[in-house]
Amino acid sequence: MILALLSNVHFKGKKLLKAAAKFSGQKLPSNFIGNLQNSIKPDDSIEILFLKRSHPHSITPTNFLKMAAPASRIIKPFMPSFFHLALVKISVPLYNEFDIKTLERVFIDIQNGNSAKFNKGSQNNRKANRAKEKLLFIPAHLRRGVLEAVMGLHWAVYRWQSEHSSILNLKDGECIFYWRPDGTIDRIKTAEQLVLNENINIRERFDIACIYCLKESVQTLWEEMEASCETQNFEADCNFMTRFWVRWMREGSGVPWLQAVKESPDLALALQTAQPPRCSSFFPLLGPKDRKIFLSSLKWAHYDDFRFCLYAATTEEEGKILKKGALTLLSLYLDWPLQSWFLETAEKVWHFLDKSSFYVSLMFIWSLYKERKDFDYSKLFVDFWNNSPNNLREIVKKCPIMSKRIDSCLNKIKRKKQFSSDTDRKKWIRENGRLESIPWTS
Repeated sequence: MILALLSNVHFKGKKLLKAAAKFSGQKLPSNFIGNLQNSIKPDDSIEILFLKRSHPHSITPTNFLKMAAPASRIIKPFMPSFFHLALVKISVPLYNEFDIKTLERVFIDIQNGNSAKFNKGSQNNRKANRAKEKLLFIPAHLRRGVLEAVMGLHWAVYRWQSEHSSILNLKDGECIFYWRPDGTIDRIKTAEQLVLNENINIRERFDIACIYCLKESVQTLWEEMEASCETQNFEADCNFMTRFWVRWMREGSGVPWLQAVKESPDLALALQTAQPPRCSSFFPLLGPKDRKIFLSSLKWAHYDDFRFCLYAATTEEEGKILKKGALTLLSLYLDWPLQSWFLETAEKVWHFLDKSSFYVSLMFIWSLYKERKDFDYSKLFVDFWNNSPNNLREIVKKCPIMSKRIDSCLNKIKRKKQFSSDTDRKKWIRENGRLESIPWTS
């Protein structure tokens, strides 16, 4: 059953999906709704954003909603639409079953009007036929959105793997990702499952437990390693959070771990290391005085961590975080699933951006435009430039290197649009004949 919470009104099953279509303006055919409903398992539960969390120190539904309340806040928690929830529900199984290349190949084939199956000779073609069958089931006007969502999931996994590569050496299939309803990885739940996987080296599992502040897992794994004499000379090559928890265990864990956090001012400096601590595991639980040391350093946190710390901050703290971390915020909003809110967010933080941050943001969008297909980054680049304050544009234009690079980007986008327009026109002529040869009727 899919559950959604909006203004204390509950929608179940088909009613939710119809509501999703109504609120999003998308028309979902009745057979699509019915079949999607049949695909939902009895124990499925989707709640807005992360109202269901398993970590004891996670932000709870009550204080999450309180955080969303102040109108003076610049950044408010992302509340996905019903349609977005349904889109994620469809996209996750597709991502789990098929690789991106297969889905792209099938999508292009369908777009070119070929709904016939591929030759069954190879395993790749058999997989492509299964993918085509599933994509053909999705209404034509929704297919591109589903494909872009699958690509967003792909890049979310890529980022997670990159951020954990220094401590984890996983084989394919060793990590099962748990997804929040908004289409982002539930990193706490994923970490909890990783530390239980005995196929993974115990030292790696211990590192994960330390980084995510899973106290009970830290204690259990430490006892196992202690019994096998694996805890000797432990601190030499480990990351900061592992050293923090090792000290806590060796000192008898007599002081509550959160108190130990308060007594470790160098935690903020550790955010600049290759494997930064996950501050959202403890930042929401600290008082204003103890949070101060982290405010200017959160810009170094991983995007997902930065996001939840920002949600937990007070209005005053938010301003101090953004004074140093506006670039991190914009980078976060260039990633799935927040890209559609990037321009709206940029409008709120122009006064926090300097010339360098503005230029880096532009170049980041440009790199995404060249590398990724999960969003229209070319349009975003142009809109971001056109909507930017004159003072930022003028400052950048005065720098010859920056100005030349931006002009080059804008010209390349313009040429590509012109090429696409010419290609579409030629395709139309091939299919329909030239305009003057068409017999018009009254």
